[in-house]
Amino acid sequence: MRVVVVGAGIVGAAIAFAAARRGAEVTLVDAVGPAAGATGASFGWIGTSGKFPGGAAALRDDVLPHWRRLEAEVPGVEIRWTGSLTWPAPDGPVPGAQLLAADRVAALEPNLRDPSPGALHHPGDGALDPVAVTGALIDAARGLGARTRFGVPVERVLVRGGRAAGVETPDGPIGADAVVAAAGTGMAGLCDLPVAASPAVLVRIPAQRGLVRTVFAAPGFEVRERAGGGLLAAVGCPDGPEEAGHRAARAVAAAFRGTADARPDAVHVGLRPMPADRAPIVGPVPGLPGLYAAVMHSGVTLAPVVGDLVATEVVDGVPAAALAGCRPERYAACDTQGT
Repeated sequence: MRVVVVGAGIVGAAIAFAAARRGAEVTLVDAVGPAAGATGASFGWIGTSGKFPGGAAALRDDVLPHWRRLEAEVPGVEIRWTGSLTWPAPDGPVPGAQLLAADRVAALEPNLRDPSPGALHHPGDGALDPVAVTGALIDAARGLGARTRFGVPVERVLVRGGRAAGVETPDGPIGADAVVAAAGTGMAGLCDLPVAASPAVLVRIPAQRGLVRTVFAAPGFEVRERAGGGLLAAVGCPDGPEEAGHRAARAVAAAFRGTADARPDAVHVGLRPMPADRAPIVGPVPGLPGLYAAVMHSGVTLAPVVGDLVATEVVDGVPAAALAGCRPERYAACDTQGT
């Protein structure tokens, strides 16, 4: 079976790998290259903390097992299993999490200036470098025979006999039995789905090792240690990237001892694909057999489980019950852009 995957972010890479592992003839196409979009500006926090809206709730329990499987199977998939701390804890019970007293918060984060009680601890959470992991998944897919076409924009979906038959590019057509659109904020060129671009800022801050030991989330910012040293912080972007970078450094300095002189040395703005109802959109696109959509936030968290389920549906032809709440048809207006 020939499968074209459009979009070489972490979601597209995971789908390409899973499809190639099932014996499909895979071509991965991207207008720029691996991790060039939202993946390249992702904070890289994985786990079961946070919200899993809509159909994502059915995927929560499979997130960590799938990541551990990839870590064991794919060279270059490296995860720092540090656990996470969220302060203050959200209202209501959270599966798999522990509400900590101040002394336990201080034990996990000894440099925290105010280890107040009430932080939520997810011991199974971790962090990774999304760019490196995307590259590792693409290399693994290539090792299984997948082809890559980078720097090649997809102009439209080819339609023959009332179904998707590949994609048209400036270099010519790429034929396929199925097209998987995993292009993030670039989905508009493939099918009309309500996906907005949500800006976020990733900030690198020089710091000595061990200052931040978990993935730490507080109102207005998230911070963790980078595998190569220094800190990585994520903040919103209401005031432009430069000010957001300084705001992130101030927030980290206010929270952790040893960071008073912290200054950002790199700021990266990413546009996250955000479905209108914030829930993943995964499944066949109504009106055009052979065209399949896969777009979500957070793509980094969900990539392995979604990649495996998409490959099961597209290559094996076996419907995945876990994706029942993610289908594109929940949106009334979904028009394909093929010719």
